[in-house]
Amino acid sequence: MNKLLLCVFALIDLCCNSQKEVKDKNLNILIEEATSKYDLTKQAYTVHRYEGDSTIKFELTKLEKEKIVSYYYNLKLDELHDKLTIEDNCMTMPKFYSTLTVKSKTQNQKIIIDIDCKDYKGIFNTKGKRVSLFIYFVENIINSNPKIKSVPESNYIFE
Repeated sequence: MNKLLLCVFALIDLCCNSQKEVKDKNLNILIEEATSKYDLTKQAYTVHRYEGDSTIKFELTKLEKEKIVSYYYNLKLDELHDKLTIEDNCMTMPKFYSTLTVKSKTQNQKIIIDIDCKDYKGIFNTKGKRVSLFIYFVENIINSNPKIKSVPESNYIFE
């Protein structure tokens, strides 16, 4: 439910703030998580399973690509450091980090975050919220694809 609300707010924000300059329309975006990987450049979704990874190809429409790139710039993610770990106050274990890798004409970014935690440490608070909004936004676009819905979930067990 929280993810849905975040995406609704993200879409509203995207529509209202679409004036942000898009510096590079061809961003290479990769989101890696404990049990899956979203590669927007290769347009492939991979689920890690004990018996071997399952990779499904998907197609993003031109409009979806534009929305993703615009949202990246609207959230000012291009202004974050090239290598950044978003620190949080959550004590749940094990922690499942997501890694957002973005390559553009001018920079290569690698941002590590626990998107399941919403209690980011002081200076990381707004950065963490922006990064997690972007990741949820991208995942919702990709997960709405019928091909992706049919992929079996990971069978990794975390204790």
